[in-house]
Amino acid sequence: MESMVIKLPSQPASLDREQEER
Repeated sequence: MESMVIKLPSQPASLDREQEER
């Protein structure tokens, strides 16, 4: 279960950071 919780915030966090950097 912990794996899913870490993957969920991990994917959206990457997209949010990429948009902010650009």
